[in-house]
Amino acid sequence: MTSELHISLKGLKFWAFHGLYEEEKILGNWFFVDLEVEIKSETISNISQTVDYGQLFEIIKNEMSIPCELLETLSEKILQKIIQFDSIKRVEISIQKQRPNVGIIQGNSAIKGIRYKV
Repeated sequence: MTSELHISLKGLKFWAFHGLYEEEKILGNWFFVDLEVEIKSETISNISQTVDYGQLFEIIKNEMSIPCELLETLSEKILQKIIQFDSIKRVEISIQKQRPNVGIIQGNSAIKGIRYKV
């Protein structure tokens, strides 16, 4: 019998320099990342049958450290790297920027991306 498992990393917090405007690139901002991956497995008895959470975190951490103008581009880079794991059939990421540098927004901005293995 095959089952689907959902593995999540929630509330990952990074200080990063993503943004379209110069001051965002200089001052930085807090970003929160939630990741969920779906794997297909019959029985999981060792790490080779699943995905290493530490490896997922390292991918996110590395991409968060490279300034990017658009959250859309950032999320796509992370999705492309994570979907390449053999055991993963679906990946979903949400990236939230605290207090974006857009005068009319009084809250946060966020992007959600989903990628399926073809």
